[in-house]
Amino acid sequence: MNEKRTKKIRKTALICIAVALVLAVTGILQAASRNRTEETDYREAQVQYGDLTVGITESGSIEVGTVTQEMELDISAFSSDANSFFSRTASGAPGAAGTQSSQTGGRDTRALVVEQVCIVPGQQVAAGDPLFLLTQESVDALREELSKDVEDAALALRQIQSERKSIELSASQRYESNLVYGEAAQAEYEEALEKAGTAYEEALSALEEAQKEAAEQQEKLAELEAQYEEEKHLYEEAAYLADYIEKETDPYGYVKALELKEKALANLDSTEKEKEEAGENQDSLTTQVRTLTLEAQEAKKQQELAALEAQAVYDAREVNYQNASELYQIETGLAEEQERMAAEEYDSAVARLARLNDAVQEDALVSEYDGIVATIEVSEGDSLVMGTQLVTLNHFDEVSVKVSMGEDEIGRVSSGSPANIAVAAFDGVKYTGAVEEISEARTDGSGNVTYEVTVSVDGDGSGLYEGMSAEVTFITKETKETVYVSNRAVFREGNQSYVLLKDGGAEDGKAVRRAVSTGFSDGVNVEILEGLQEGDLVLIESKVGE
Repeated sequence: MNEKRTKKIRKTALICIAVALVLAVTGILQAASRNRTEETDYREAQVQYGDLTVGITESGSIEVGTVTQEMELDISAFSSDANSFFSRTASGAPGAAGTQSSQTGGRDTRALVVEQVCIVPGQQVAAGDPLFLLTQESVDALREELSKDVEDAALALRQIQSERKSIELSASQRYESNLVYGEAAQAEYEEALEKAGTAYEEALSALEEAQKEAAEQQEKLAELEAQYEEEKHLYEEAAYLADYIEKETDPYGYVKALELKEKALANLDSTEKEKEEAGENQDSLTTQVRTLTLEAQEAKKQQELAALEAQAVYDAREVNYQNASELYQIETGLAEEQERMAAEEYDSAVARLARLNDAVQEDALVSEYDGIVATIEVSEGDSLVMGTQLVTLNHFDEVSVKVSMGEDEIGRVSSGSPANIAVAAFDGVKYTGAVEEISEARTDGSGNVTYEVTVSVDGDGSGLYEGMSAEVTFITKETKETVYVSNRAVFREGNQSYVLLKDGGAEDGKAVRRAVSTGFSDGVNVEILEGLQEGDLVLIESKVGE
């Protein structure tokens, strides 16, 4: 242990010893006070004139609120994953007290270890006072890990910022493209329809041309078949004539008949050849018409499909065109949100380290509140993680008085009803408050119905302690401009009320008793109907010890 560390421990130890000595001296003084004898003392009180309230007065006791200080430092482990924006690991999720991600030597690395308890029950502490001295090793280790978290968070943030620039560039390019394509969408749609229509029209035209040529060829074939039949008839007649004429009797006629037969045969052969060629052409044209018919049907289908595709492309580009700005905002907004989340994680990591430095000063965990130590929840050697309860303090920002009221009176008060509070230990001091809560009805063994009424005390309650006796006056009415004096100045004998009135010119302490007529009381002062006037000096009797 180095010299600086030794000095810190000595300093803290001296504080603890000093606290113990103060408490010991206080105990001695209290014991001495119990052994003192009492004597009667008097003090003066002046009769006042002004407003006075009246109500139902009940006795009760002071209750001081408590506050429990917990280990609120979020020291759970982080995962420096840019894709999850520096998210916490599952085992170190916020609020999961005592869950850590890594261990060394059987102890959580993210924990503070108590080396010395610097407070005792009953001790009054102020915000910033040391509660527990921590081991330097645990403080240094935690500070190092939280510092590493800050570095990891900064790296993740820079990565996200770089990604955001890239995303915004791509989104800007898509935005410009959507505008350009959107403006040209109608022309491209019409061009696609025209192109598909032209292909169909060309296929249809080719089919019609082939059908026309096939029809013409069919007509020609029919003519050749008719001509062939005619040529065949002529040939048959020429052959018959050649066979009929006698060569010996009509040699000239016979020669002419042979020539006619040969010519008719030649014509028949020629016509038959033409007919065969025409038939072959007809078959070819018929096949061509069939093929072109299928092509025209396919072209029609392609035209319809192209129209659908062109419409789909047009609709998509039109949507992108109409929503180009919104799409750009969505893409860039997502990148901006990712950067914001990463920035929040970075700020959180920085804040966690700062909170450690604020809460742990000179290796001591300090109090966050003012109050009196009620209970100490941890001991030397304990490990402190997020959520560990450290100490419970009586907290004087929440002071109340609880009284019991019968069912004949409870109807005159309600939540928020004003009240005056007189504490026996502080004679003449009036506190104010209001009804905070009225309990459900309770019945005791005798059948009496009572209600517990809690009255919160306004203002600073630091001078009040748990268990002090108090009287609560629930204000039911108020009087204006009346003579009144302290309740403690009035005493009764039988049915008559009296005060001790200081003799007007006497300096030897003599006093005279004077009968007075009293009115209502606000719990601290009482109305004087007769017997005193404003400015009179009365004496209040009290007992003091020797």
